[in-house]
Amino acid sequence: MTAIEKSAFQFVQKAKDVDTIVDLEALFIEFTSPHGVQFHMIGQLIMPGGAVKTTLLFDCSHSEWFRQYKKNYYFLDDPAARISKEAFSPYTWNWILKHVDLSKAEQKVFEEARRFGMTEGIVFPFHGPRGSLGGATVAGNKIKTEPTEIAGFQMMAYAAYLRALTITKLFEDNTKSVLTQRQRECINWAQYGKNNAEIGGILGISPHTVKEHIEAAKKTFGVTSRIEAILQARDCNLISFSPPSDRSNWPPCLGGCVVFADCSYWVILVR
Repeated sequence: MTAIEKSAFQFVQKAKDVDTIVDLEALFIEFTSPHGVQFHMIGQLIMPGGAVKTTLLFDCSHSEWFRQYKKNYYFLDDPAARISKEAFSPYTWNWILKHVDLSKAEQKVFEEARRFGMTEGIVFPFHGPRGSLGGATVAGNKIKTEPTEIAGFQMMAYAAYLRALTITKLFEDNTKSVLTQRQRECINWAQYGKNNAEIGGILGISPHTVKEHIEAAKKTFGVTSRIEAILQARDCNLISFSPPSDRSNWPPCLGGCVVFADCSYWVILVR
């Protein structure tokens, strides 16, 4: 067993018993710094249901580079955010520089990182339930990117990420407050095939107000169609599933999808 494999297994075991973010980060530093990690950042980019919410679970806030990163809003130009949405495997900073067409602003992020001694980094995308996306980055000037090292760092980063989610209860808070009560009511009636006027009559509000609530829900979930908002609300357990008989009046094609309403759930075939 290599040194980093030994560190990874020990970290995973010890992380289970950590109860605070401060202690979790200290443990992460203890086990990763001997392997060249000088900078780390672990966080959540997209919440369950698709809502974009950048949340740092813990980061290398004491790092001179990270202070520069935050001060100059480099996170807005960091290409790792857009790449991780499509990536399912770890990738390195040097891979980005060789294979991704970067804007000048994105290139500057890497130039500044090198100026502060961060010559190489590894990014780990964490795709979770209901479209959620988290991630981790480790970097330094002596960090190794051989397959064994990447696997070891991935084990530690993912274990730290999962433990941080448990400690912060980030997903639990999200599912409770992602929609307002009125938005949930409007989306719930929309799944029964009710239009804005019909929903307004049921709830005692105007069709325009119904439309505003549904549009707000779509924006929260980061979707563009009513049916997508319904599916996202169901995935977050914010509304219940309607009986098959109540969906019989839906048209056969909605939002570019073919819908079969003869079972207890929607079957979607994207065209």
